[in-house]
Amino acid sequence: MISYEQQLPRGDKIVIVCTEKSDGDFRVPPEGKIADQGLEQRRKQITSHRWFWIRQQHRAEIATVGTSETETTDNIGGAWDACITSEAFIALSVTTADCLSIALWGTDRGIGVIHAGWRGLRLGIIEKTITAMKHSFGEVASAFIGPHICAGCYEFSPKDAQDFVKRWGSDVYLPSGASGRLDLALIAKSSLREAGVNDVANVDSCTACESERWFSYRARQEEERMAMVAWREQA
Repeated sequence: MISYEQQLPRGDKIVIVCTEKSDGDFRVPPEGKIADQGLEQRRKQITSHRWFWIRQQHRAEIATVGTSETETTDNIGGAWDACITSEAFIALSVTTADCLSIALWGTDRGIGVIHAGWRGLRLGIIEKTITAMKHSFGEVASAFIGPHICAGCYEFSPKDAQDFVKRWGSDVYLPSGASGRLDLALIAKSSLREAGVNDVANVDSCTACESERWFSYRARQEEERMAMVAWREQA
């Protein structure tokens, strides 16, 4: 697994973990289905903090997680693509197998995680999450982008790419015959910069290229998922 930490000015610490194929499957079961018996144990191996997990829909819905929500399971597993909180020691999580996983945080107390595929990016999931965090918690200063499919491996139709080229410029799409290549990470970084988030760390590793390390649905139709988990350790 990959771990990333950043110390905050007031002494708190942001901790981000991205699991790898060797850490096992962190796929969230469909609603009404029982999770793999080992899933909870795999989560505990990452952190003993309470997990908040979601059923991602490739949309732009955001869950705001507070103490009352995390004391029960009623609001865990809802249909969101991002979750944010001001609480310490709550592990926010998203799962991916090619899409972007993004953690966001400020210098004070807000933290969030995003699942962003091409649909979510087009719907403004990054911008909407940052706006929600600013409204509730204040400044959003930093971001961390987890492993994802690289532009060279991500075939994408010219028709669907038109909106991205109009919005973010021709650099995000490389035409090539009947289908070109879309750069999800470049779109995300551009969105983050436009929203004032300039401190961006990135895992430079492709889920499609590195078959021994990552799951990939696009490249290998693998159903398993990696997890990004992020939380704030209180000083």
